Amino acid sequence: MIPFSTVYFEIVGVCNAKCKWCATGIANRSNNKRNFTYITPEAFENAIIYLKTQNIVSEQALFGLYNYGESFLHPQFAEIIGVAEKHSIRYRLSTNASVIPPGFRETTYENLQSFTFSMPGFSQNSYDRIHGFDFSKIKDNMLTIYENMKERGFKGKAQLSFHVYQFNLNELEAAERFAIENDFTFYPNVAIIADLEKYYEYLTSTIDYNTLKEIGEDLFLYYINDLRRDRPEHYACPQIYNALAIDEQLNVLTCCGIDPYMEDTKLGNLYEMTIEELQLRKKSAKFCTKCQREGIDYLFHNQLPGIALISPSRKHKHELRDTDGNILPCQLRIDLPKKQGQLVKNSSNSIRGWCLYGGHIDKIEIYFNDVLHGEALYGTPRSDVYAAYPAYKDTHSGYIYNFNTINLPPSQTPDNNKIKVIAYAQDNIVAQSEVDMLSITE
Repeated sequence: MIPFSTVYFEIVGVCNAKCKWCATGIANRSNNKRNFTYITPEAFENAIIYLKTQNIVSEQALFGLYNYGESFLHPQFAEIIGVAEKHSIRYRLSTNASVIPPGFRETTYENLQSFTFSMPGFSQNSYDRIHGFDFSKIKDNMLTIYENMKERGFKGKAQLSFHVYQFNLNELEAAERFAIENDFTFYPNVAIIADLEKYYEYLTSTIDYNTLKEIGEDLFLYYINDLRRDRPEHYACPQIYNALAIDEQLNVLTCCGIDPYMEDTKLGNLYEMTIEELQLRKKSAKFCTKCQREGIDYLFHNQLPGIALISPSRKHKHELRDTDGNILPCQLRIDLPKKQGQLVKNSSNSIRGWCLYGGHIDKIEIYFNDVLHGEALYGTPRSDVYAAYPAYKDTHSGYIYNFNTINLPPSQTPDNNKIKVIAYAQDNIVAQSEVDMLSITE
């Protein structure tokens, strides 16, 4: 048996954020708030020794000291890190930066491989909508935490993981500027449904209407059906053979993406199983069957990559002009939908196209039947457009917008639903394009 190369070791079983699409955040928003549980440094050390001596993990295994929980809430955080350093394990940390843990400045971080700040936007409005924290305090904590880690042995570069929602696209530029000014790696990534049971409900159309409506307003999920179709026939989920998920009570979980409070998610206590038994139980876990059937295993490991979101600083801010000195005109196209039957009723759909301009495009808005529906994600790679129009020097001219037809405003004529896309520069309309959706298939 090949030892596991990745370990998700939950050191705290709760999180204090109220993320709408995360299992722990959903619990915090409901009356089902979870008890505060955490692993002691002694239990953590014994588990590390057991994993190594039983050859359950490889010598160079990477330990994530978090999963669904907020690791910085641990009352003995410094002691936990001390154990990791003592046994020379390679580990990574992630935090929402809402708190600075006790003893934070009293330990070293020489074996820390990567460190991530997770952000739901870059304004108080976005924090009110998702995490529920004081945005100014978050920024102050981030700077304090990062400065101390560098002083105490962390040799890497902290990552600012900006979760992209439909409502915070206009905050990307400010977030990247903050990252650059403070020596963070800026990584925008599309927010997902971080709750496999709810993900399953969404994919099988068993989710309740109000939740579906909120998903349509918040998340970019236009790419899911394409990914599901791309899933290899004999796809081997890396959670079975490569990754091991352990909660703060030393229960082994089916995988890192599953909520430990779901039924039948625990495979047994860590000390009760050999590596052979671990992999056998993981392969035969009840939820895995549902997960594989709907392609969630492939989706979970192949989300829309952050590179698809061009960082704002890469968009040219100067004006590009032709040989006569005129600014290159804005060109806006709708690639999808473009023919009858391309939109599916009560299902996830997307609008895709591209926009070129000699100046700087501030936003692209989407209208249905002349009613504003939302703002498109602008800046996705379009090498084909760049090849056709090299004078614009823009390799990322694409835009995308996902939606559900159940939320569309009514048309005056049932078979003539109209899409309008408008591009803005400095609050002025520089181009617009329209297409008739025609009929929507069942």
